[in-house]
Formats: sequence, C-alpha cells, structure tokens
Amino acid sequence: MTFWNTHIDTPSSVQLGVRLVELAAFWTVANTGFFFIADTLGFAVSYNDQPFLFSCYYMFFAVIVALYYAPIFASWLPQRSAVRTL
Repeated sequence: MTFWNTHIDTPSSVQLGVRLVELAAFWTVANTGFFFIADTLGFAVSYNDQPFLFSCYYMFFAVIVALYYAPIFASWLPQRSAVRTL
C-alpha cells in the first residue's frame, strides 16, 4: 500500500490539509538548505550574487516535489481507454 492510498477514506479537507503541510515542509527544507549552503560555501545569502547556483538548487527541489506528487498528477490524466481517435 502506498502513502497515497492511506488517505482515500478521509474527507477532502483533511487531504488538502495534509498536502499543504507537506508543501510547507518542502518549502521549509528548501529555504533552510539555501541558507545553509550559502553560508557553508561562503556566499552572500543573496539571489543576485549567485543566481545560477541557486536557480539550480531550487530546480532540484522542484523536481523532487514533482516526483513526490507524480501519483496525484497522473490521476488527473484521462484514462487511456477513454481517449478515442478519429
């Protein structure tokens, strides 16, 4: 059983709350890591000083979050048997 199946019987407001807490956790970890990496590497904590480094850093987190939520995104797609061609 996957994590996603554990919330099927719960109301949608609870599911929304769980997703918002998860997103807040991802955001917190990403921002904390940003300051940690900047301090460790001796960079000023500024997006303007190292834009490429921090763009790559946040793109990495965006990919992680997209992979984490991939089962939900996939459930939004129409079923293959429902697609018809002319």
